[in-house]
Amino acid sequence: MEGTSGLQVHFIGLMELERTTPQRMESCRLQSPALHHAPLRSRSRFRRAAVACALVLGSAAVITEAPQEPSYPVTGQSVAPAVTPLVHANCPDPSILPTGSSYLLSCTGSRNGAFPLRKSPSLTRWPTAPTAHAFPEGMTPDWTSRGYWAPEIHKVDGMYVLYYTAATSAKERCIGVATSTEATGPYTGNGILQCGVGSGAIDPAVLRTGDGSLYLYWKSDGNSNGKPTGIYMQRLAQDGLQTISKPVLVFGAKEPWTGGIVEGPSVVEHDGWYYLFYSGNRFATPSYAEGVARARTPDGPFMPNPANPVLSSSNLWYGPGGGSVVHTNGAWYLVYHAYPHGAYHGTRYPFLVPLAWHADGWPSIVKDSPAGK
Repeated sequence: MEGTSGLQVHFIGLMELERTTPQRMESCRLQSPALHHAPLRSRSRFRRAAVACALVLGSAAVITEAPQEPSYPVTGQSVAPAVTPLVHANCPDPSILPTGSSYLLSCTGSRNGAFPLRKSPSLTRWPTAPTAHAFPEGMTPDWTSRGYWAPEIHKVDGMYVLYYTAATSAKERCIGVATSTEATGPYTGNGILQCGVGSGAIDPAVLRTGDGSLYLYWKSDGNSNGKPTGIYMQRLAQDGLQTISKPVLVFGAKEPWTGGIVEGPSVVEHDGWYYLFYSGNRFATPSYAEGVARARTPDGPFMPNPANPVLSSSNLWYGPGGGSVVHTNGAWYLVYHAYPHGAYHGTRYPFLVPLAWHADGWPSIVKDSPAGK
C-alpha cells in the first residue's frame, strides 16, 4: 500500500492497532500532518486517530522512507528532509558537539532557562526533555533581555565556550559569548562579540582551522529592518572570547532561491577548501532551504554550489535549514530543523543526515539514509 503522504508503507493488519502505543502514535502524528494537531485526550479519540493513522500511512508500526519530490520547483539536485525527527520537541537552529563518549545537542529557546541542552551517547537517540539549560532560569547574562537564538558550543583550551544570539533591552540583536568547565553548563560571562554593521548580528558559527586559528562567522540581520543580509567573518583570539579583526563580508544573498536572505552559517575545512553551509529565504515558509558555498581561504570569497539548494522542503516537512555540520569518528553529518507541512505554528524539529564528499570537491546530503530515524 502506498500512502498519499509520499511515504512507502507496509500494512501489517488492523491487529497492529492493538499494539499502538502513545510513542508510536506521536511518531505517526508527526509524519501525518492531518493528525499532527489532533487532540488525543481520551481512549476513544486515541483509537480513532490510530485507525486514521493506519488508513493514511498503512501502519503505525513500520514506516520506511521512499524518495520524495518537493511540491514546487527547485533548482539543482535538492534532497527532501529526513522523515523522523531526532527529538519530538521544538529545537530550532540545532547544533551538536561531540564530547568524547557522548554528544551534546543545543537548540534555540528560552523556556525554563535559555538554550535547552540534551546529552546522549548516541547521535540518533536523544531524551525528549532537556538535560540542562546553558543559562538556567534566572541566570541569563545581564545585557540580554529576550530573543535567545542559535547557540553553538565549542571546546577551546579546556573550556567550553558558548556563542549565541540575544537581544538587548533596546531590542538590538547581538552575539554573546560565555564559558563553562562542563559541556552542560551552567555558562557564565557577559561578553558581547558583535552587534552588527548597520543591522543586528545573529547566528554565530565558529571555525577552527588546521593551524588552530579561530574564526567567527555571523549574519547581518538586515531583513529585520529592510536592509541587505550577508555573512560576515572576524578573527577570534586564541581563547575564543574576543574578536581581533574587523568584520569582512564573505557571502551575500545573490542566488534567486534565497529571496535576498542568507543566514545560519556553518563553516568547515575539508581537503584544502572551506565550506560554508547556510540557509536562504524566509524561515517560516516552504521556500526556506539549505545551500553550500566554498572558498580557498576562510575570508572568502565563497562561491555557491551550482546545485543549490542542496536541501529543500518536501510534501511532509517544510523549511529545512538552520543547519550545522557535525564531524565525528571520521564521518560528516548535517543537523538542521524543519516543520510539518502546512502553516508554521512555531515548532521546528531537529533532523540529522549524513554528508558525502565527491570527486569535484562538493558535498551532498545522502539521500534515503537511516540517519535521524
